[in-house]
Amino acid sequence: MYVVKSPLSHADLKTVADALQGALADLADLAPVAERASALGVPPDGRAVTVASGSGIGTAPAGWAKDADATGTLADALGPVITRMRSREAALDVPGGERVAVAGAVRRLLHR
Repeated sequence: MYVVKSPLSHADLKTVADALQGALADLADLAPVAERASALGVPPDGRAVTVASGSGIGTAPAGWAKDADATGTLADALGPVITRMRSREAALDVPGGERVAVAGAVRRLLHR
């Protein structure tokens, strides 16, 4: 059996894993945003192929990646998403409740 030693410390790996887990949990909790979008007449389509094709996020390199490279790939992917969400939030012309739901989703991404 082969063991691959990470260049990141155990504490750093735990921090990255916790942040990723929290971000994924937040993304999974976007049901209120989808419900409000549906109420506004924008049918949410959360299928993987639809999300991937419209996200603007590039594909990750195939195969194994070093821990630091994988972390960089995640950060590079989330940066443009957060920027687009902020601009869309600013341009949003909807009642307060819907704006609050979108603003909450943006804040959760920013804190990851």
